Amino acid sequence: MEEFRIHEVSLEDKNEVERVRTFLESINLNYEEDISLTITVEDQQGNLIGTGSLGDKVIKCVGVKREYEEYGIGTKIVSYLLKKAYELGKQTVFIFTKPQQAEKFQELGFKEVARSGPIVLLETGIKTIKDYQTYLKSIKNNVVESAGAVVVNCNPFTNGHKYLIEYASSHSKWLYIIVVEEERSSFPFTVRYRLIKEGTSHLKNVTLIKGGNYNVSSATFPSYFLRDEKAEDIAYYQAKLDVTIFATHTAPILNIKRRFVGEEPYSPTTAQFNRAMKEVLPANGIELIEIKRASVKNTGIVSASKVRQFIREDNWEAIKEQVPETTYRFLISEEAKPIIEKIKRQHTRH
Repeated sequence: MEEFRIHEVSLEDKNEVERVRTFLESINLNYEEDISLTITVEDQQGNLIGTGSLGDKVIKCVGVKREYEEYGIGTKIVSYLLKKAYELGKQTVFIFTKPQQAEKFQELGFKEVARSGPIVLLETGIKTIKDYQTYLKSIKNNVVESAGAVVVNCNPFTNGHKYLIEYASSHSKWLYIIVVEEERSSFPFTVRYRLIKEGTSHLKNVTLIKGGNYNVSSATFPSYFLRDEKAEDIAYYQAKLDVTIFATHTAPILNIKRRFVGEEPYSPTTAQFNRAMKEVLPANGIELIEIKRASVKNTGIVSASKVRQFIREDNWEAIKEQVPETTYRFLISEEAKPIIEKIKRQHTRH
C-alpha cells in the first residue's frame, strides 16, 4: 500500500471535516457527529479515496471509493482504527455493517453480536458479550424461574421511574433493574445507579444490573443519544438491534419473561424503541407490559427532561414534586453542584 497515504484528520479543521463529509455523501454515507478520530486515505496525487472514523468504542463512517475497493483499503482503515482504539484503552470495539459485508469483518477477527434488517453489529476485543453474560450469571437469582425487567437511564431518578419500578416489582417474582451505563447523560452513571438504589431500597425483590455495552449504549442503540433527523431515519432498526440483543443474550441468562416500559408520547426515537419491543419480545417468549406514565398535580407527566429544565429555571418547588425525597436530597447537596451547573450551561436532551 506504498502508493496510498493514511492521514489523521484534525477535527478542529472545518475544511478537512467538510472534505470527509462531502466524500462520504458522494458514496451515499453520512458523517456522524459523535466522532473522536477520523482518518483519510489518499492516492499519490492527494485525492481522497477512503475514510473511517472512531466514535468512542465504535468504528464508523468507513467508506472507500468503488474503484479502489479491490486494493484492501477498507481492511487497512479498520485495522488502523482498531489499533488506535486499543491504544486508547478500549477493551471492546464494535462495528456496524450491512449483512453482505459481515463476513469481511469476521475475517478481521470480529464476531457477530446481533443483526436487525440492514444492520449487523459485530465486536472484537478482550471483553465481549460472553464476559457480560458471565457477570449476569454472577448476580442472577437462581431460585426464580420467571423474572421481570426494566431498562432505565434515570437522568435523574424521578417519581416516574419509581412508579414504573414499583409497578413492575409488584407484578414480578423478581425484578432486574438494568441501568444504562453509557456516560452520555448529565448525571454520571455512578450517581444514577446510586439514586436508583436509594429510591428502590424499600423493594425486596429487585436486583440492579449494570447495562454495560449491551443495553441502550452507543454501540447497540446510537440514535438514542443522536436525536437528529438522520439518526431517526434508522432508529427503528437500531432499536430492534438493541432489543434483539436483550432478548437473545440477556433475558435467557436471567430467566426474564416480562419487560415493563412506560408509554412514550413525546420522544419519536423512544416511541420507535417501544414499537421494536412489541415486535421482538413476544417472538422471543417475553411479554411486554406498557404502563401509563406517572403524572403529578401541578407539573403534569413526570419526566427527567422536565426535571432538568426545572433545574435550569431554578424551579425547586416543581422539582420537589417530580422526584422522590432521595433524589431531591442529592440535588440540593454540595456533591450535586457541578452537575447542576453543567445542566444550566447546556441545553441538550441529556
